[in-house]
Amino acid sequence: SSSSSSSSSSSSTSCNGFIVLLEGAGSGGEPTRLYAAYGATKAGVKQFTSSLRAELQGSKIKVISLNPGLVDTELLRSGSESFGETGRALVDTFVSTPEKVAAEVVPQLREIAQSAQELDQFLETKEIPPSTEIPRLFNAFVRNLSPISVSVLNFRNLKEKLVAKIQNNNQ
Repeated sequence: SSSSSSSSSSSSTSCNGFIVLLEGAGSGGEPTRLYAAYGATKAGVKQFTSSLRAELQGSKIKVISLNPGLVDTELLRSGSESFGETGRALVDTFVSTPEKVAAEVVPQLREIAQSAQELDQFLETKEIPPSTEIPRLFNAFVRNLSPISVSVLNFRNLKEKLVAKIQNNNQ
């Protein structure tokens, strides 16, 4: 059954919710050598996320796509021989531990949840809650209108990883 039938009943309640789906290598359609099935499932997750987001539009359930970048997992390490020297250097430069990914993602998800609650309160009462920061309320409003995506590999993280790699190579 479609999610729209189940979301119509939940949209009339005051319960807000988030569905967080994890994208990964292959979700953009790029080939994942030696990991065809993995890449195909990640591409499927991306399509599922888009479709679910469209079905739930107008409900109080938001769909968040989470792209953690390269995470140091057994799967990633098991295929390291297929990367070649350049690929291995890129993986070593941009890989993050699961703990670092969580440290980056969890605060972003909490911010999204908190600002969504403040936006709902504002839309119901037409008053800005006293502890609410206007820029955060504006960001929540914009997120309410557009797809929500959380990415770990942003410019700040990229810069930090490149600087650390250069410093390690110079030692």
